Amino acid sequence: MASFSIIGCMDSISVAPKIAELGTVSNAMRLERGRAVYITSCSRCHNAVRITRFTQSKWDGILPEMIEKSKLNSSDSVAVTAYIRKVLNASTTTAQPSKSE
Repeated sequence: MASFSIIGCMDSISVAPKIAELGTVSNAMRLERGRAVYITSCSRCHNAVRITRFTQSKWDGILPEMIEKSKLNSSDSVAVTAYIRKVLNASTTTAQPSKSE
């Protein structure tokens, strides 16, 4: 049976930018893994949201719970956390708080 994920109305690049779009990066393999984990694992239970939708502070509260719920291994946990932080650091726009905050 084929496996696929649905990201919702946004395409995966809008939700999770490619590593090449983040500027010069070290640990590109880890970041690529983090992007893949974000796209596939986060959309298993809900639509993956645009990373810059939340601030780093908000992500610091979200990630531990989501990592536990999705049962990510330590390598994938480190990778997705690093990827989200890199996207936020590379972003030239300010994260917009969600309406539920």
